[in-house]
Amino acid sequence: MVDDSWFSPRRGLNARQTATVERIFDAAEAFLADRGYEELTLRLVAADTGVSSATVYTYFSSKNHLCAGVFCRYVLQAGAPEFAGDVVERVQQVVRHLSATIASAPTLASAATRSLMAPEEDVAELRMTLGTHWASLFHRALGEASTPELNEALLLSFSGALLHAGMGALAYEDLVGHLSRAVETVLRGNVQS
Repeated sequence: MVDDSWFSPRRGLNARQTATVERIFDAAEAFLADRGYEELTLRLVAADTGVSSATVYTYFSSKNHLCAGVFCRYVLQAGAPEFAGDVVERVQQVVRHLSATIASAPTLASAATRSLMAPEEDVAELRMTLGTHWASLFHRALGEASTPELNEALLLSFSGALLHAGMGALAYEDLVGHLSRAVETVLRGNVQS
């Protein structure tokens, strides 16, 4: 089970509630893969889950909140790569890991691009969770070479590449190549390999 503290302002869910939320996530993820973001509604996800619409609205304030939550769960469950090698290699392991995770679910990633842009408070919390996770991975990969400036440059490069892919300007499967080059450019001259 996933810790319920990251996806919703509703804290302290019991085991039954957590299981219901997991079923809602699973149904929403399957719906997005089959029919996409445009067709998704909380009512249709409720029907696919076998719960009432009111139950889904108990946990998710909107379609954007649900889609962002599904994406956040997906990314966090992918964990972190095994780190080996010099600084550049470790950072490239992060971008390969994240790129492969996201490219393996392009309809979910596309839905997340739209949802994560929403100005809703619940979505803002999920944006912060994802950003913190990504920043932590880059910080760990950089090790002693980590500086706020390098962390920010890597995070901005990564989130910018995701935005480009979400807008259709870059294919998700091409993320790793673009990001590997960006990592080399950002780190060149800024770290000792």
